[in-house]
Amino acid sequence: MPYFKSVLPDIRAQVSQLMMEVQPLNQDAYKTLRDLGVDAVLVYQETYSPHHYARYHTRGKKQDFLWRLEASDRIGSAGLDKIGIGALLGLGDWRVESVMTALHGTLIQQHYWRSRVAISFPRLRACEGNANSHSGLPSFPSEPELLQLICAHRLYNPCTELSLSIRESARFRDGTLSLGVTTISAASQTQPGGYSEPSEALNQFDIEDSRSVQAVTDAIYHQGLAPVWKDWMPFTQQENTHR
Repeated sequence: MPYFKSVLPDIRAQVSQLMMEVQPLNQDAYKTLRDLGVDAVLVYQETYSPHHYARYHTRGKKQDFLWRLEASDRIGSAGLDKIGIGALLGLGDWRVESVMTALHGTLIQQHYWRSRVAISFPRLRACEGNANSHSGLPSFPSEPELLQLICAHRLYNPCTELSLSIRESARFRDGTLSLGVTTISAASQTQPGGYSEPSEALNQFDIEDSRSVQAVTDAIYHQGLAPVWKDWMPFTQQENTHR
């Protein structure tokens, strides 16, 4: 938190919207992030099965299934604008995980209706040092199944933000733009320190879509859509008085 307090005000001054993916924190810490200008916090449960969760999280505070699961409640209680959730598709039965994610999003909207919900669809991918990373794991969705899943979420909740990361190919991501996905990343780095300088750290996952921001923007325009860099403006009573 001391580090966040030192850097977030400078970052906030440069951007119109600020989101963070950070380990689960207590409610006071989320309130502090809100006061520092953070608009959204993303905490992916990875799996909604306590059995599978215990199998893959064997050390540290991340072992606490409920502490992670209830992070969205603490974020909502702290009054942040957006709460990001998602399951890592492939750790458990991806169909069950998807249903649980949808129900989780519904509960958040019912109890923290001032906050928006964003759902991400990370699929398990091969990782460095393990040529057969899916050994002993349940199957993960194919591209057609993932597309069907995205459409199902869009039909189930038309207002939920659906996000798709650079884990997926450029071809696949472009194909989802008109079928339900509302947010995609571009020119992202997945290793610690990757944005500031060359990093020797291992990637968290392999990148499939390595296009530049301009290339992704061009792809959006090509489909007759318009890229939106911010979708809301903070509003205060003082601003209303000026108007």
